Amino acid sequence: MAGRAPYERLLLFARYGVPTSSAVNDQEVWCKVLGDIGIGLTIVLAVLALVVFFIPTYVAFHREVENRWLVLAINVFFGGTLVGWVIALILATRKPAVQQGAAA
Repeated sequence: MAGRAPYERLLLFARYGVPTSSAVNDQEVWCKVLGDIGIGLTIVLAVLALVVFFIPTYVAFHREVENRWLVLAINVFFGGTLVGWVIALILATRKPAVQQGAAA
């Protein structure tokens, strides 16, 4: 915490009641923050976030979309941005192209 700017130490103290002395390290700050909401709730929220994050991939594999591996790649590498997640979801939910029958 010694390297923190004065306003950051003030914000930490205002939000979490963390002293601003250099004896307090970042681990103690996170323990204080997580202690407020509980480790169980933290785990539940993290799992829920992962489930929501991988919805486009699940939809693509469940529907057996032709480019489901592309959806997975876009979701993993660009899903953290809202735009990448929406693109992956659009690719996963598109209707498959209608194939023309062979001429008889």
